[in-house]
Amino acid sequence: QDELLFFFLRIRRPPGSTLFPSTTLFRSLRFQSWAQSLTTAILQPMRLSISNHSRDLAGLTYVYPVVSRRAGGVSIGINLNPNNACNFRCIYCQVPNLIRGSAPEIDLDLLQTELNTFLQIATQTDWLTTEVPEGSQTLQDIAFSGNGEPTSAEPLDEIFTLVANAATQHDLDLPLILITNGSHATTSRVQEAL
Repeated sequence: QDELLFFFLRIRRPPGSTLFPSTTLFRSLRFQSWAQSLTTAILQPMRLSISNHSRDLAGLTYVYPVVSRRAGGVSIGINLNPNNACNFRCIYCQVPNLIRGSAPEIDLDLLQTELNTFLQIATQTDWLTTEVPEGSQTLQDIAFSGNGEPTSAEPLDEIFTLVANAATQHDLDLPLILITNGSHATTSRVQEAL
């Protein structure tokens, strides 16, 4: 018995997207499902406020948006210490369940995917107007901060380059900010990365 199977593939690009449809076509179904889950997580209501700097608000591992008094708008945080590890235990630190240690191995592919997905949503949808309080609805910077000492992460130079390239790919001229306790500032690997 002969069977005829029709397969319809509908490719929808976000408004203003520069992605070519072929890039979507060649992704695996597993990746497509994961990418859709990532986009859905970011698009969940997460109304930001000046007092909520939760690293988990966007449901991502490395990328988190906050309304920053320091920046005067939205600061895109890069959390290189999702394990809550730091080499210091500062009395003013607000990281819950902080442990002594350093950053875990960073999944560069996941960091890149999270950042690119977030930047695309922040720049090509109404996310800023729906999730950010009036008067703070601009992207101001990308800050390496998070739940521990960011300069303990490796390979720091590749991480900084990846983040800078992502901003450039989205036509964003945002300063990169490093919030650090300075304990690794004199090491050659940090000096080379800076």
